[in-house]
Amino acid sequence: MIKYLGLLYVLIFIVHVIFNYNAFFNSHHTFYFILDALIIFLCVTLFCLELLKSDDLLNLSKSFAVYATFGLFLWWLITTPIIFYETYNTTADWDFANLKRRIFLFANIFMYTCFVLGLIASKPQKNK
Repeated sequence: MIKYLGLLYVLIFIVHVIFNYNAFFNSHHTFYFILDALIIFLCVTLFCLELLKSDDLLNLSKSFAVYATFGLFLWWLITTPIIFYETYNTTADWDFANLKRRIFLFANIFMYTCFVLGLIASKPQKNK
């Protein structure tokens, strides 16, 4: 399912670039941010369901994938709504520009902190 969604996303992206070549490099399309968020939400949901069905639930704190999934999922939850208000990001509204910059800064710090904690807490798995 994830493979097909990835292929569909790439196909939509390529078609959009072919038909709107100039618009692709000059503007941000919220459609891609929403589609990215939906795909990441689906992947996180499937990962959590797979995790609940397995015995790896007992070693949850030692898995890098859990930390990375948690950090990336919260990053997307925090930053996606900001994209809807992208039109306010002008030189006339410096308050929004500063707020957006701070939200992205702290969201990035949180996400990469989750990655670092995951790398520290996880230990290398033996090859079977």
